[in-house]
This record gives sequence, C-alpha cells and structure tokens, in this order.
Amino acid sequence: MSTAEQIIAEHRWSALTDACKCGDPTISWGAHAAHVVAALTNAGHALVELPEGIPDDDGQVWFDEFDVRVDCTGTSRPYEVWVGGRSRSAAGLEHLAAEYLAAARVAEGGERGDL
Repeated sequence: MSTAEQIIAEHRWSALTDACKCGDPTISWGAHAAHVVAALTNAGHALVELPEGIPDDDGQVWFDEFDVRVDCTGTSRPYEVWVGGRSRSAAGLEHLAAEYLAAARVAEGGERGDL
C-alpha cells in the first residue's frame, strides 16, 4: 500500500501544465480535491471527520456517550484512555479504529476501493 504522502505527491496539481501530476486529462482544477480523496480511498486510506469530545471539570474528555474517557490530568503523554472501564493504549485504539473502519467498508458492500 502506498502511503498517503506518496499518493498526494502523485496527485499534485501542476501550475505549469494546469493538470494533475497523475496525467488524468479529465481532472479539472475544481474537481482536483475530490480526485485526490478518491485516490486515497482507492488505495485503502480512510478520511474520517472525528467527533468532538466532551470535556468535564476534572480534566477528563469523554467520547461515545461517556463510554470512552481520556484522562488528561497526568503530566506525561500519551494520556491514559479508558474504554468501558478498561485502560487502553492510544496506539491500540488507533489500530482498533482502523479495523472497525475496514469492517464497515466491507459491510457497506465494498472491498478497498470498491465503494
């Protein structure tokens, strides 16, 4: 899989040629952003708008209807994350989130790039 940075570099807009670097002549400047998002999606990358957490007065930030808590009271990072009362690492949550996104893509009827 190409990295997101590689894909974006392959789809830079060239002011010199007034075209996408990928060489697709059907892409206009106005459609270029959607073209780059499609290239990322087709390569298996997901662009997701992340929800806002709900901060409280005790230094906690809550997500998922108060089932996920980030304890921001410590002095070192990454902060502790609690899911359903169980401590989780930030890296573990990122991995799990990617697995959930991949499963959702398949459940919606498409493999990578087939949506």
